[in-house]
Amino acid sequence: MSPARLASSSAKSRSARINAETALAHRSASAASPPESLSSASSIRRRSAVSVVATALSFVNPLIDRAQTLPQHLPGRIDSREVLPNPCIERIGTWIGGCAIRVPPGQNSAIPLLDTPLPETSLPDQRPDLRRSIDWARLRAATAGQQIAGVLGDRSRWNWRMFASIAAGGVLLFVLALWVWIYWGLPRVPDADALWALNRQQSVMFVDAEGEIIGVRGPYYGRRTSLEDLPDYVPQAFLAIEDRRFYQHEGVDRMAIFRALLANLRAGETVQGASTITQQLSRNLFLTPAQTINRKLREMVLASRIERRLAKDEILELYLNRVYLGEQAYGVDAAARRFFGKTAAELTLAEAAMLAGLPKAPSRSTPTENFERATARQHVVLDAMVEAGFITPEQRDAARAEEINVIERPNNERNMGYAFDLAVEQARNAVGREVPDLVIRMTIDRDIQVAAADSIRRRLG
Repeated sequence: MSPARLASSSAKSRSARINAETALAHRSASAASPPESLSSASSIRRRSAVSVVATALSFVNPLIDRAQTLPQHLPGRIDSREVLPNPCIERIGTWIGGCAIRVPPGQNSAIPLLDTPLPETSLPDQRPDLRRSIDWARLRAATAGQQIAGVLGDRSRWNWRMFASIAAGGVLLFVLALWVWIYWGLPRVPDADALWALNRQQSVMFVDAEGEIIGVRGPYYGRRTSLEDLPDYVPQAFLAIEDRRFYQHEGVDRMAIFRALLANLRAGETVQGASTITQQLSRNLFLTPAQTINRKLREMVLASRIERRLAKDEILELYLNRVYLGEQAYGVDAAARRFFGKTAAELTLAEAAMLAGLPKAPSRSTPTENFERATARQHVVLDAMVEAGFITPEQRDAARAEEINVIERPNNERNMGYAFDLAVEQARNAVGREVPDLVIRMTIDRDIQVAAADSIRRRLG
């Protein structure tokens, strides 16, 4: 049984005992008739005793009524009757000889006279002052403390709810602002054919009468090449070094992000990236290379959209045709023509590995600018291909031993710049519109043009 029920049961039993004793006193008073032989002094003494009892009960009855009106159990509080029992009521019965008389509320406090002699006791001197009783003061203090605690508890709960509401609203506003910051103005992803020509700048290539490239204006994209036209080791070289889990993730490789984070923390600087091939493609097609958090988040979102829009092979093929490999060459075919004088379908394993090492630092690792650095990156790519299971160690060793011939492109812009400008103007007038990829065949003789340019510079001093 709970403490609250025990306290309530105890209070009820005490009240019932007092009522029973009161009834017994009434019956005793009514049954007994005062003998005529009693002296007037005895009668006066009994009346005085009864008056004292009535006076005591006039103090006790309001206290009992007040205790009975207290709530049985206050939520979150301690029942005052359970903690602070009032022994004053029980002591009254002892003071009047075991017979406490209780007058119910609303009735006259006058009671019949008792014929039985009362014990010799000085009741007026032993009557307690209930209004100043320590127990009553403790009861009032405890009740007031519980009320104050209840008010403070309600206020604390209200403050907590208010804080939780404000925090939830702040989080909601932050998420909304972050969503607008990332998704505002984000382009839609078209199909593969539209992506091939998306955001491409005009590329103009100049060739002489013998078909050799003598100059390029703008980026050079080369010819569109499918995966079927390429040797298997060409896409495998890029997969091994750039995105080995390309066919397992959905645009963003979380494992690679965690691995790169640990590596960068151990090194104390950025030594490893986690961008997938799809992320690089989204950056090349839609975004700028700016190193900002907003660009990185938008890059991830676009990569996920591209993965839902295109098949894996379409993404890889588009990447191989749009990746920047240095010296204005975009795509493996453009780089193969620019550095090795051949198409992408004619690349060897060693040449493919050298091209696959360029995306990390295309401006500093091209074979024409820094052949030693390009060779070091080639070895890293070959090792990665062995680890991925694309080639055997014997094939790696053979590729490392292969001699690579790099074409040194002469800088004809200094000697033929005016001729290039004139050729572009005539081609635009003839075509009548902008052409993304324009090849202009010129009848100019390169040797004669160089000699004429040198003569003019000498004469002008």
